[in-house]
Amino acid sequence: MTSNQTGVRAAGAWLTGASLLLTLALLFHGPLHPDLAMQMARIGQSASRWAAVHWAAAAACSCFAIAAVLMLVSHSRMTSTGATSSAWAVVLVGALWTLTTAVTEVTVIADLAKSGNVAQFGPWWSFAQGYGNGFAILAIAVAVIAWNEHRDSHRLLPKWSAAMGTAAALASFAGWALGVWFHVRPASVLWLLASGLMCLWLAWLGVVLARPNAARSPSDAAAHATS
Repeated sequence: MTSNQTGVRAAGAWLTGASLLLTLALLFHGPLHPDLAMQMARIGQSASRWAAVHWAAAAACSCFAIAAVLMLVSHSRMTSTGATSSAWAVVLVGALWTLTTAVTEVTVIADLAKSGNVAQFGPWWSFAQGYGNGFAILAIAVAVIAWNEHRDSHRLLPKWSAAMGTAAALASFAGWALGVWFHVRPASVLWLLASGLMCLWLAWLGVVLARPNAARSPSDAAAHATS
């Protein structure tokens, strides 16, 4: 097994863990409310659950960042074009932005919501949502990765699943944009559902990548063919 293949398998394992953790966090997260007072009340009523959900999200984002770094240095088929290598770099940046949000939710926002401190909750909520936009750019990156998988003749997953992953990632981005930027309340439900589906597709991809010889680089494939 080459070092490239080892890196891809490790990235796949981290990607699987990240995706399953984030799916679990989304399951207990609940939709965001466009009204600040209502959102604060919701968090304050279950501050411990909110903190636990975002610790899980923080762990997931950390795993996504590790997976992206391992994928970028592996020089595999998954990063063989400018679009795909850029997409994995965006996954790294998006994960780090969202990690900042998750930690802020745990260490500051949950306590402020519990105490009912509206004056301080508002600015901190805006700060968290600003960095939370990292989730939106992460979703766009996943859409690029999934679409590349859909188009690739050496795809690892069925073509229909790659199309589903692309659609789910785009719907996740749309749900976040409409819900957070334009305060369309039903869009938050779309974001949750689409993000969960996106994470399940990423978990599937991660499981396949963790197998031996899953995504060899062109040079590795040529060497294997002539051996």
